Amino acid sequence: MMRWKLFKRSFLLGGVAILALAVLPGSWAQPSPQGKREGEGPEGWLKVETRPEGAVLLFDGKAKNGADGNPLTAPQVVPLAPGGHDLKVRLPGFRDWEDSVFVTSGDTMKVIISLGLLWTEEQYRAQEKFATNLGVTLAVLLAFIGLVMK
Repeated sequence: MMRWKLFKRSFLLGGVAILALAVLPGSWAQPSPQGKREGEGPEGWLKVETRPEGAVLLFDGKAKNGADGNPLTAPQVVPLAPGGHDLKVRLPGFRDWEDSVFVTSGDTMKVIISLGLLWTEEQYRAQEKFATNLGVTLAVLLAFIGLVMK
């Protein structure tokens, strides 16, 4: 009987907490860097993080500028009109990243991008030479093992 009362009490308290969250939507949201709460207004939000940080963000082929007049760089929370957008990320010494993102009104979409290193021609040729040498070495080793096993 005592367990039932405890269960009933905790169930009721949990229900009140869920009801309070449902009645007060957005009251716990953190303000964005632009001074608005995420999800307010007709726009949606795109939170972009890159590894490494500091990449320039281009939306639909154009760089958006921040309050300081410089192009926005990751990490960043950006308000965008609802719908599809082309996102391109650029960082010197790394390969460009490009894809389409879809933003819905009042929602925040998070994108985490890991940028790959951009190899120079010399690095590419060295890697190609290493792979060729490794393949030849493995072929010789397997031939030797085959001879020894006979």
